[in-house]
Amino acid sequence: DTANYKKLVLVVLVNGKPVGMVDLHNIKLKNESGEIGYWLGQKYQGNGIMTQAVKKLVDVSFNQFGLHSIKLLADHNNKPSRAIAERLHFEHVARLKDEVKYHGKFCDMELYITFNPKN
Repeated sequence: DTANYKKLVLVVLVNGKPVGMVDLHNIKLKNESGEIGYWLGQKYQGNGIMTQAVKKLVDVSFNQFGLHSIKLLADHNNKPSRAIAERLHFEHVARLKDEVKYHGKFCDMELYITFNPKN
């Protein structure tokens, strides 16, 4: 997928140690859109690390890849993940009922979107 410009996966490092990842996936060049996903080791959460990583990926996606919009899905019950989208001024669009199945249970997801300010 990376070679076909459909996905970009990046490792999040703290002091040279891998502690998480952030990715741009579902890239649709024709529609100039993509979706961001991420995870971070629990020990490193709450320090702004992921907010900074997502912000950088958004900046690169808009300024270097020329995307028009980026979506972000966050588990409804994961307030820290939702807070990242809100801190970065993603617009809350919808709550998607039973969108994802984790460990045998369906979960609601919150859909956020942000647009390239240059468009």
